[in-house]
Amino acid sequence: MKIEKDEITIRDFTETDLPLMFKWLTDKRVLEYYEGRDVRFTMDTLS
Repeated sequence: MKIEKDEITIRDFTETDLPLMFKWLTDKRVLEYYEGRDVRFTMDTLS
């Protein structure tokens, strides 16, 4: 699925997104605002 409006695009999560998602979900500054902050993420748990 892909939704586009003006300059915003929403698409399905793909395997190529994993490295960036992993970077975000292991960053303490991001996790401060993320409700899953007590969960330890690995590349395996994201895929």
